[in-house]
Amino acid sequence: MRAESYICPSCRSPIPLDDINVSKDLALCRNCGKKAPFSSLGNLDSAAAEPPKRVHIETDFLDGSVKITCRYLSLPFLLFFIPFMVFWSGFSIYNIYGRQLIKRSFDLELSLFGLPFALGTIALLIVLAFVLRGKTIIVLRRGRGTVITGIGGIGRKREFICNVGTIIGIEKTNIQMDEYGQTRNSITVRNGKNVIRFGRFLPTPTLQYILSQIHRQCFPR
Repeated sequence: MRAESYICPSCRSPIPLDDINVSKDLALCRNCGKKAPFSSLGNLDSAAAEPPKRVHIETDFLDGSVKITCRYLSLPFLLFFIPFMVFWSGFSIYNIYGRQLIKRSFDLELSLFGLPFALGTIALLIVLAFVLRGKTIIVLRRGRGTVITGIGGIGRKREFICNVGTIIGIEKTNIQMDEYGQTRNSITVRNGKNVIRFGRFLPTPTLQYILSQIHRQCFPR
């Protein structure tokens, strides 16, 4: 691996291996003097590698844009999420509404009490559908990017601009990934007070690949 392949998330200067402490997950940029987690750094070498699983990349040679399509299906996440959803939703919905249906009696107070659990179940089902069928599309062209996240034709579209003051890297989120308390990462793009985060349900290798493509396409050298 070439020393210059790692890129500072603040000033995009090369960070040599001598200024990286992998065991402490820490990197120092001599150019701007800022420290950053090693895991948040972009790696230009990754952009030239084969895309990770469930990632498709295509180039539009007419406008020079690059389109990255990422699908979410993740077996480890499903193995954790589905039992959690069945236990949490099944237990609460059955005891609040199922028993009423079995007894053929309606308890208004209990039903109102169960509304948060019902809404939570709907939210969990949406997350499950998103993991099974959802995708994130990132379109990159010189100096800007567009992120579309959703299921089918329904989704959220956001745009970001890459300039001298842009800080971009991989950061931890508050979304728990498994029963051991590990959290998921996301790509964060900061332009002053404007912050965009995306890719919360994507595996870290996919995030690193996307980050490398952003550095290559939006910050050409």
